[in-house]
Amino acid sequence: MFRVLILMLFLTNNLLSQNLPIKLDRTNQIKKYNGFTLSYNELHEQANWVKYTLNKENLFCVDVTERKDNFKNDFNIETTSSYEKDYVRSGYDRGHLKPAADEPCSQDRMDETFKMVNISPQVPGFNRGIWRKLENYVRTITLEYDSVEVVTGPILSEDLKKIKDVSVPEQFFKILYLYKEDKKKIVAYLLENKKSTQELDDFIVPLSLVSKLSGFIFPN
Repeated sequence: MFRVLILMLFLTNNLLSQNLPIKLDRTNQIKKYNGFTLSYNELHEQANWVKYTLNKENLFCVDVTERKDNFKNDFNIETTSSYEKDYVRSGYDRGHLKPAADEPCSQDRMDETFKMVNISPQVPGFNRGIWRKLENYVRTITLEYDSVEVVTGPILSEDLKKIKDVSVPEQFFKILYLYKEDKKKIVAYLLENKKSTQELDDFIVPLSLVSKLSGFIFPN
């Protein structure tokens, strides 16, 4: 028992040192890619969260990359990620957690966003509507800050509907860490996985609520 406690303490300190959300169980596979870090959940076949950083240099370049929509499963996950075919005729979009449009200057990094580890089932009206609106907003406000750190993902629970082995989230969150000079501002959004005509500000919630629903401790 003592050795288990020591191991948990070590893992907790390691995650804290990397400024990553904390949760210690087998549904929290931390994987690092070129453009993002994520926690993969085998039970729900999608990420618990995806974390990445945006700045002006990410978004403005002379040679813009090409969106290829080449979705691929990921064998770096212990039992592999979900498959593109899991979504066929499901009625749900393959919704990006990190948007492809956040990597217009790097073909490799844009292609990386089409790995299935970065995908969650989203209602079409949500993915192509309010979720896209929020993604566009994040890119816009990046111009106002030195950098924007994004942590985004689904709210996962045991009673969710499934398509194949993939759980269908009822809610998604996006947490923005806005850095300017020596100041940091945190804004958290929580949205239902459905079409909406509401304003983005209507979805701002306390960071503590996202922590409570997701089961993760987020840096503050």
